[in-house]
Amino acid sequence: MNRSPSWSDQLHAVLSSTDENMARIKQSLYPFRVSSTGDLADTWTSHRLPPQPEAQAQQPWALKTPTLGERLSCTEAHSSSLWDEVTKLRSQLQAQAQVTEALKHSVQSLLKDREQHMFKISAL
Repeated sequence: MNRSPSWSDQLHAVLSSTDENMARIKQSLYPFRVSSTGDLADTWTSHRLPPQPEAQAQQPWALKTPTLGERLSCTEAHSSSLWDEVTKLRSQLQAQAQVTEALKHSVQSLLKDREQHMFKISAL
């Protein structure tokens, strides 16, 4: 009998993947001496990214890639090589958010079904 992974196994896989992605991001940012979330917000966002609408800025994947016409300093040229990695991670985070949302809906549906079954059993 072939059984699909449970929602908890799927959630664990998503969270593990997210942890791995975060470790890669931190490792990529090490040359900038970014060591904490606060440093990341102050250094990366304010100096590397243009201002964004507030709704978009709340999403971790809502990063804007620099345009090709922008003049880059030596440090920024090095960081531009990280944009490919950031783009890949952004895509993975979006996919993980979609999977997490689907799992959430599945769990809610299962809980609703369980409640209905419990009601039917108690009515007997």
